Amino acid sequence: MLTAQEEVPALGHDFGDWTVTTPATCVEGGEETRSCSRCDATETRPIDALGHQEVTDPAVPATCTEPGLTEGKHCSRCNAVLTAQEVVPATGHTPVTDAAVAPTCTETGLTEGSHCSVCNAVLTAQEVIPALGHDWDTENIVWNWAADYSTATATFTCKTDPAHHTDLNATVAHTETATSDIYTATVELEGTQYSDRKTVLKENVKADILSASLSLKGDIAFNIYVKTEEEGLKAVITYNGPTTRTMEFVLSKDQSFYQANKDRYEVKFPNIPAKEMTRTITLKISDADGNEIPLIMSSSVGQLDGNAYKVRVADWCYTAMEKYEETNKYHKLAKAILNYGTETQRLKNYCLDDLADPNGLLDAEMAAVVADESYDIVFPENVEATGYLTMALNNLGAIEIWLNFNHEVVATVAGYEGKYHIQEVTAGEKYRLVIEDVKAKQLGKMFEVTVTENGVDYLFKVSALSYANLALTGDKADELTKNYARALYLYYEAAVEALN
Repeated sequence: MLTAQEEVPALGHDFGDWTVTTPATCVEGGEETRSCSRCDATETRPIDALGHQEVTDPAVPATCTEPGLTEGKHCSRCNAVLTAQEVVPATGHTPVTDAAVAPTCTETGLTEGSHCSVCNAVLTAQEVIPALGHDWDTENIVWNWAADYSTATATFTCKTDPAHHTDLNATVAHTETATSDIYTATVELEGTQYSDRKTVLKENVKADILSASLSLKGDIAFNIYVKTEEEGLKAVITYNGPTTRTMEFVLSKDQSFYQANKDRYEVKFPNIPAKEMTRTITLKISDADGNEIPLIMSSSVGQLDGNAYKVRVADWCYTAMEKYEETNKYHKLAKAILNYGTETQRLKNYCLDDLADPNGLLDAEMAAVVADESYDIVFPENVEATGYLTMALNNLGAIEIWLNFNHEVVATVAGYEGKYHIQEVTAGEKYRLVIEDVKAKQLGKMFEVTVTENGVDYLFKVSALSYANLALTGDKADELTKNYARALYLYYEAAVEALN
């Protein structure tokens, strides 16, 4: 052996830097490796999971119409949702009423609306209501005359708001007759002319019949308007009905029937039965010594007969028909009054040779009348407990509704401004509830009548037209009664149109 081999010690690994071979994530670990520079040896070691890096996702408040979100969290590194945000439902609107604003004559109004008190969104839009405009009262014009009648003004008041009025200067025209000076004031409002007339009697003339009108407030009343410059004259009305009736009036300016704003007296004769529209009303005026005063007549209704003014209800109707066109409400009312009077005459067999309407002016309309069931009498349950017998209508003067019972009852009529009473008809056998003074325009009013028996209230509903329906639909009424019922319908319809 020439040279012996000696054992050389192992060099040992010469590892380099650690190199990440598998990166760690938020939830999973990684790995890193290093290699020996002298050989192929390698080493590995784990890398810990990084863990999430939390970021807060702020809550989003819900609105009235849009949903919101709760607070949540996510990882800013991997975007993983850590705490999910939950949907918060939309809250919905919180309505608040926007009150309606009534329009006035000059200002617009608004309908009722609503909005949300939270977000102010309009939920129900308020609509503009046009201004009403003035509704001038042309039936009650206030005329103001100069003392010598040379000038005049007319004051119109708004029916919607009486605080509003307009004053117009009138054009005054003067005419003269043998008995009087006549001054006519004329104004124009919204294309329509209105006039007022003042009659100044000459020294030798004592009284002027200015005009006449009807009143239909329960009974038929005739109004005569008298102009006189002298105080203390006596006016006497004589009514030529089945019996003669008279009324006296002292013409003095402190009397309630003196109308100062028109410088005239209104002498009224009331309670003229419908059947007596062709009976004559006579007016005479005398002085303190009983001497009759000569009259003049400015009125277009009636006629003078010596020192007497004579007129009938029918005369007013025919004059109104001549004055107004057929479509006018007063023309139609005049026809209906005449027709009603005529059918009452026929029903009562009274003065058939002097009918209020001998020409049948409303024959076609009469034929078309049918009962309106909304006016049928409404009976309470167990009506027999009240002792009810029949219903009737009284037209011998003011119109009255009668409910007849077989014993005395306790009854009230709800909300009626007029009078009513219980009347004994036959002692112990028949008693009557009388609803008095039913106006022409109330003929269709359904009165609520409560009859109390033994502590129990029984409610009837009844109108004058309930009687008409009983006649038209029942099998007991004759043709005269049915025609009266038809006339009652036409009278009511015309009165409602003309007098409301």
